[in-house]
Amino acid sequence: MKSSALTFGLGIIAAAGSVMIGASAEAATLLFANGPSITSDKFEFEFIPPTDGSIRSKLFVTDIGKTAVAQNLFTEPESNNGTVTPGGIVESDASWAATAGTYILGWGNAYAPPGSTPVLGIPSYGVYSDDPLPNFKLISSVGGWDTYGIEDIALTGGDLDYNDGKFRVRAVPVPAIVPGIALAGAFFGSKALKRNKKNAEGSVA
Repeated sequence: MKSSALTFGLGIIAAAGSVMIGASAEAATLLFANGPSITSDKFEFEFIPPTDGSIRSKLFVTDIGKTAVAQNLFTEPESNNGTVTPGGIVESDASWAATAGTYILGWGNAYAPPGSTPVLGIPSYGVYSDDPLPNFKLISSVGGWDTYGIEDIALTGGDLDYNDGKFRVRAVPVPAIVPGIALAGAFFGSKALKRNKKNAEGSVA
């Protein structure tokens, strides 16, 4: 009897926990003028080398008002050899992704000319994912990944080859384990109730 009650109680707690986690989660929106905007509380980014263009740039996340860099994602080295660091997939920071804010991606100068001091804030020169030109052009959407090419000449359009930078981004799905635990708890709790009812009927008979 105590074991059944405990199982049922755990089922209720797991279900309630699932509801609480869902209710407390915030989701940010990444805005693109050319391509679908993405809303999630977690994103993944992957840069696709080589880069082109004379400006040694970085790809970063900023708020819609361009008041601060929320996260630096990838940076070209001073050698401007077509690579970026870090390599591989970069995950979004929860500091901006787990909010209800609207954000854009920027591609702008990574170094203060002519030296090697990284630009810590918003670059003095940059193009953005919400530019109407567009400066970020959707190339493909495959397997949940949206791939973009970047044109690094603002407003005038440049050569519009979109090979100055290329990356892909996707929203990371919410893990199914928490709802799964809640469903399992509810299932076992239901079985415990039925067993208790059957035992009670048997003892009355």
